Amino acid sequence: MAKKVSRPNKESDIDNSRQKTIGGFTMIETIMVIVILGILAALTIPRFNSFYGIKLAGALKSVVSDIRYVQQFAVSHHADGE
Repeated sequence: MAKKVSRPNKESDIDNSRQKTIGGFTMIETIMVIVILGILAALTIPRFNSFYGIKLAGALKSVVSDIRYVQQFAVSHHADGE
């Protein structure tokens, strides 16, 4: 009698290959990403604080110039009526 040769099942091969490719990030990779994000945050947060002060000073100058304009406008238009 001839020996029976077993052929590999293609469906089981596909399932095995899927199991090999499915994976996640390792703990080290996740920790490294968190460390890099922490370093970037530590470098950028102080810069945003300085931008806040610059923006506040610019807004203050703008409000002061608007108030002066409105005062001059009011004086020039109401001086004729009284």
